[in-house]
Amino acid sequence: MNNALLSSGQNRLNLALSSAHIGTWEWEVHTDVIWWDEQMHTLFGLAAGTFTGHREDFFGLLHEEDRERARGEIARTIEDCAEFDGEFRTVRPSDGSVRFLRMRWKVHYDENAKVSRIIGVAWDITERRTTELALAKERKLLATLMEHLPDNIYFKDLDSRFIAVNRAMARWVGLNDPVELIGKSDQDLFTSEHAQRALEGEREII
Repeated sequence: MNNALLSSGQNRLNLALSSAHIGTWEWEVHTDVIWWDEQMHTLFGLAAGTFTGHREDFFGLLHEEDRERARGEIARTIEDCAEFDGEFRTVRPSDGSVRFLRMRWKVHYDENAKVSRIIGVAWDITERRTTELALAKERKLLATLMEHLPDNIYFKDLDSRFIAVNRAMARWVGLNDPVELIGKSDQDLFTSEHAQRALEGEREII
């Protein structure tokens, strides 16, 4: 009965992981052999069952700029008996496309308190990372434009406080550093009458 319950529980877990597109893997440290489930093969762009299980073949599937870091993280977690949570890029052999994978793993011990294996999971975060990189690029472009345009440019929150200001705007109000304006409002810079008119205009726009 207990074995049946365990088997049923394992099947449900495997189904949940598969539905979430999460791959599972296990690395036997003493034999240096890596086991992958079917989802891990999918994440790395391999046909099911074709991964050799060799460590260097795993590193070879990673982006060349991430390989040494992956080696270092594996060595660190074994030496420190620690956990890892981070991301790596993989280059799919089928088409050369680059994917971003989030990976987590944990070191396990044998009865002699020696490191015996590493168990981990992985999932694809390419869509999220691509969006983040695109947004970061846009923010950098906006910051560059704000810095070099001669016009006074600023952004405010719904309380009419400055949250972003370019250098031209800072100089216009007599400040050298735009950061000095962050968190301030027109009440801190102009007469009460002017600040009130500006506030009313901004509320009308909002």
